[in-house]
Amino acid sequence: MFCPKCGLEVEDGLEACPRCGEGFGNVKTTKRPSLFVPIALLGVGALLIIASLALFPEVVGAHLTIFDIGTF
Repeated sequence: MFCPKCGLEVEDGLEACPRCGEGFGNVKTTKRPSLFVPIALLGVGALLIIASLALFPEVVGAHLTIFDIGTF
């Protein structure tokens, strides 16, 4: 569970937080929210952006090469 005052992860069954001393009393045990979904969404978004750049390079001007720069 986590201390409601300082956020330290502490063992279940403790009466007070070892860091800040906050008493737990009748505090319900809570689990840290999972980061799987937000990280998965970021990964899918990054893959979509990379795929769109690969499939449609003309949209962002990626068809230019280093040799095209400076030649007008």
